[in-house]
Amino acid sequence: MEEIRTRFGDVDLSYDWKKFYRKEVDRVIGRSIRDFAKLKGLKPETIIDERINGVLESNLRDAIRYIEMHGLPQVNSIRMLIAHGNSWKDNGNTYFVYHEVNEDGSDAVKEVQDWINQYDGRYEALFVQSCNPGGIEVYINHSFLIYPTDTNNNQEITFASSGFGKEILKVKTPRDYCGRKLVTDPLDQSLIRFSDLQISTIR
Repeated sequence: MEEIRTRFGDVDLSYDWKKFYRKEVDRVIGRSIRDFAKLKGLKPETIIDERINGVLESNLRDAIRYIEMHGLPQVNSIRMLIAHGNSWKDNGNTYFVYHEVNEDGSDAVKEVQDWINQYDGRYEALFVQSCNPGGIEVYINHSFLIYPTDTNNNQEITFASSGFGKEILKVKTPRDYCGRKLVTDPLDQSLIRFSDLQISTIR
């Protein structure tokens, strides 16, 4: 797992996802990156990783917009978890886990709720980007929380954060949150009206 700092917040990025991003960036624009790196005397890997940080910043910006779109206040600090996840119910127990894959190939399966508990209150919002096919519910006390209710990918989350697509992201508010502000922007009102997305408030 790698901690990456961006302009919009911090990201815990599983190394297998970083490898995937590197491969995709190289596949799409790798030739131009290598040409540019040679011209500037830089390592292509450095430029590729900068592009990945740009993708992560975009994801965080979408998450912040997703919160605001529903009339919730702007958050100034956010932390995101990107890792392969899974969830299921077994003998009355529920499990929502993610894989913490490291650069050396080691892999630990961890509870998403434990990650939430670790950063709850330290950031104004937490964003879990790990598949949750069992639709397992997680909980928050002090921060806003965005998490998926099904399997997901980056494209689906981008559409969901813009108000389109199936209901795959859920927002929970802090326990002491008093209520949403009125949405007055006509575009945002339309996005809310025509989306299947859901806001849940902890009382």
